[in-house]
Amino acid sequence: MARSKSRSRSRSKKPRAEKPTYPTAIGELLDGRFLVERYFNSELLPNYYLGTYHDSDRTRWIFIKMKHNQDSNDVDMIRWEYKIYKSLETSAGMLRVPRAYYSGSVLVYEALAMELLGPSLLDMWTKCKQRLSIRALAQIGYQLICLMKYFHDREFVYQNINPEHFLYGVSGLDKWMWMYAIDLKWCKTFIDEKKAHITMETASGPLHIGTHIRYMSINAHRGVEQSRRDDLESIGYLLAYLFRECHERIAVCKEKSLSTICQNMLPEFQQYLTDVRKLSFDEKPNYQNLGELFLNVQRFIGFESKLDLYDWNGFHQPKN
Repeated sequence: MARSKSRSRSRSKKPRAEKPTYPTAIGELLDGRFLVERYFNSELLPNYYLGTYHDSDRTRWIFIKMKHNQDSNDVDMIRWEYKIYKSLETSAGMLRVPRAYYSGSVLVYEALAMELLGPSLLDMWTKCKQRLSIRALAQIGYQLICLMKYFHDREFVYQNINPEHFLYGVSGLDKWMWMYAIDLKWCKTFIDEKKAHITMETASGPLHIGTHIRYMSINAHRGVEQSRRDDLESIGYLLAYLFRECHERIAVCKEKSLSTICQNMLPEFQQYLTDVRKLSFDEKPNYQNLGELFLNVQRFIGFESKLDLYDWNGFHQPKN
């Protein structure tokens, strides 16, 4: 018994190191226009804020994220992300990311102020009790293909496939049903200075990218350089996860059985993954054919209006 007590004393817990505390940015004014009003979510996202943009004719709510300037990598990522946002704003076509208003320093932070959007795909999935219909998944799949095409047409690979990074427009506004992408810090160009596709390189282990490991392409697990095909493959795993929250099965079966991953889903979902896996490293995907797979699902199930394509119309709606 004495030995047992001695052993228990030797295993006494060491006091935990306290997390560093940083000054709040609430009340700070960025660039004379952007007022930091309150935390976005102080428990989960302590450095994310809601603010107001005060221009000449109106005041509007905005989203502000900050990173401590002690970490040079975080500062570089904020600046790179802002550069990507501004680059996309100048490109032709409908903007599929929030507008970035400002990037700069405040207190001990590097800040990025941008347009405030609506709920994320993760929010919608959670409110639907983590169950989405095949019809809704087909619509999500089609929208995500269009979204990836938006990045790829502008020579970026997104590399950050996660349901919390895909947001819808603000409820009640005209763009409530459009999907947008955020958190662009992992974007990279796949065209080099000579206007040629980058060459394929391989790392010694899985790649460190933004996409969660459960959605990562097989090539990402193998350390293979990412290209357009990998964004699209990750979408397939994301859809399977949203269907039944089967992350363990996805992780185990990626290299074994697509039929297991897509179990109880319509054949088009498995066909989608089959097609994108066949793409070569520098091959341009046929986005129209891939999108048509999900449109076929919608036609097969049927719908009377676009409102029928979503499972969340009770809490995220267009104008009356």
